[in-house]
Amino acid sequence: MSKQAPPSPPDGDETPPRKSPDSRKPERSSSNLFWMFLIGGTVLMLVYSFFGSRMRGEEIKFSEFRRKVMDNVLDESNVYNLVIRPGYITYQDQPEV
Repeated sequence: MSKQAPPSPPDGDETPPRKSPDSRKPERSSSNLFWMFLIGGTVLMLVYSFFGSRMRGEEIKFSEFRRKVMDNVLDESNVYNLVIRPGYITYQDQPEV
């Protein structure tokens, strides 16, 4: 038996060379970056909303403030940075650190 060469494809109908499985395009990192920023922003907003609400002041009526002063509930040991202005009174219940 004689060995025959496989028939060569006609010109113009050449099949493209096969790519190895390792030559795939890498995944787009910009998509991952988008999700990382989105998740990070959401976490920051949740942390800010939790701690921001704790740092916000509590509003009380003047009559309640006056009653607490008269009953010695509020005195120099727990009222700091007292500011009295027309229309409002502000103070802190803890000293600044």
